[in-house]
Amino acid sequence: MAQPSLTIGSGKGVSSSWWAARSAGGVLALRAAARGVRIDKLALYEPPFILDERGPRPPADFELWLKELVASDRRGDAVKFFMTKGMGAPALFVAMMRFRPVWSRLKALAHTLPYDYAVMGDTVAGKPLSAEQWASVTAPTLVVVGEKTFARARRAGRALADVLVNADYRLLEGQNSKVSMKALAPVLEEFFMSHGDARSVDEPSRVEVGR
Repeated sequence: MAQPSLTIGSGKGVSSSWWAARSAGGVLALRAAARGVRIDKLALYEPPFILDERGPRPPADFELWLKELVASDRRGDAVKFFMTKGMGAPALFVAMMRFRPVWSRLKALAHTLPYDYAVMGDTVAGKPLSAEQWASVTAPTLVVVGEKTFARARRAGRALADVLVNADYRLLEGQNSKVSMKALAPVLEEFFMSHGDARSVDEPSRVEVGR
């Protein structure tokens, strides 16, 4: 699970609406665009779709158990449950995260997990994305996925870019779900400051950092 975030900005001196979001925040932004909220440019980092019906998917009672863990203030258990049963992360991967500084930040946000799941809705049901569902999202969109993230996330990012009418897909070299903003920021700056429609890029973006 990545900490969801959504940032809304505008170009200096112009009336523009630029949105950047990651994880479940990306799905929230997509749903807003689909419902007619003005978005002139949209950048998404690893919206956590689950599109393969053969892979792990949330169980039928997932939402019930998640809310129970949160209500009981079992924050660590809620994060583990969300990541393993909801997002299909390997149990060993989650166990290792418990010893990293990010774990305390994830636990602090545990009470928001039911909202994340509500936003995701049918996008974690193991069904292919529908072009019709997202047909009204016409703004130039950048879908970025870390080169080192799980293969399922890379496939989902590619699938999303394929169904959107004006999308650019990029792999960010050396990154996973816990993306470094030093690596991501130049890519976002390039996208938001550029003009014209999006295009598809299959090769990893190579970004010079610290110069």
